[in-house]
Amino acid sequence: LHLLSRRQRQMCIRDRYSWGPSTAALNSISDGKANTEAVRGNSADYPAFAAALALGDGWYLPARDELSTLFDMQGELINKGGYQEMLGIAYWSSTLTGSARAKKINYYDAVEAAMATVSLSGQSTVEGSVRAIAQFEIK
Repeated sequence: LHLLSRRQRQMCIRDRYSWGPSTAALNSISDGKANTEAVRGNSADYPAFAAALALGDGWYLPARDELSTLFDMQGELINKGGYQEMLGIAYWSSTLTGSARAKKINYYDAVEAAMATVSLSGQSTVEGSVRAIAQFEIK
């Protein structure tokens, strides 16, 4: 499990995007980088992934657990500055459920995070926000 640490940074993209088709095998709940790499060649078909990739080298759409960790650590990150709260905004994760449905994570308040799945037919029409992350080495 990648945990958000001082070796990861995040970027909130204000625009809203659809997730895309569910034809790729994006099953990792903890490795969004691998999920994003799996669609890199077809990213035009996956708008949420394309938005993360457009930020440059190393950026990706986080997996379910990475996005949850980001939410759990937001208090600490806000205290360090340069971090925007995740409350009241629905973010896509790069993880599909076992039934090939994209996971969309909705954060309503700091106490409870509600996770919802989007139907197969809705993945290309329902829109959500992107909270991309990147890994980097601290020297």
